[in-house]
Amino acid sequence: FGKQHIENLFSDLQDGRRLLDLLEGLTGQKL
Repeated sequence: FGKQHIENLFSDLQDGRRLLDLLEGLTGQKL
């Protein structure tokens, strides 16, 4: 558990956010 783990967690969160934005765009609805 260290800095690398934290950075990986952040990039996962950013990817998840991007995925949600993409889904919202495709469905035309706010999730």
